[in-house]
Amino acid sequence: MKVALAQFIYESNTFNPKETEITAFRSHGVWLTEAAEIREWANSNRSQMSGSLDVLAAANHETHPCFIAVCGSPGGRLSGDCYDEIRRTLLQRLQSVVPADVLILHFHGAVCAVGVDDVEGELLTAIRQDLHYTGRIVLSLDLHANITTTMLA
Repeated sequence: MKVALAQFIYESNTFNPKETEITAFRSHGVWLTEAAEIREWANSNRSQMSGSLDVLAAANHETHPCFIAVCGSPGGRLSGDCYDEIRRTLLQRLQSVVPADVLILHFHGAVCAVGVDDVEGELLTAIRQDLHYTGRIVLSLDLHANITTTMLA
C-alpha cells in the first residue's frame, strides 16, 4: 500500500491580536518539504510523523512523507500570506506523491487564519476538490481539537 504523509501543527489563539507569520514555521519551527529531510527529522524525535513511519515500515508499506510545518508555540491567527503559503505548499507536496492509497495527515485541529476559522476543514476540502483525491484520509488531531462538520465531510 502506498501511503502519503504530511504534518501541520499549530494552535491558534483567536484572542491574541498579533497575526502569526511564516517565519514562525520557517525560522522558529520546522518547515520540511523533502522526504529525506522529513525522515531524518522524524528519526530524531518522537512525533506523530515518526510513529506513523515506524508502524508503516514494520508493516512493509510504501511511505511518502512530503511536508512538515510545525510551530510549537501557540499564537494568533495565521496571517493571510502565511496561510496561503502553507496551503499552497501542502497541496503542491501532496500532489507530488499522489496517487496514493491513503493520506495520513497529522493536523492540530485548532488553527484559524485571517478570514478562515476552520483551517483544517478548508485544507481537507481543498485536498478533495483541488487535488481530486478520492481515497482514504486518516487524520490525527490534538486531543482538544475542534472537530467541524466540514472536517467530517
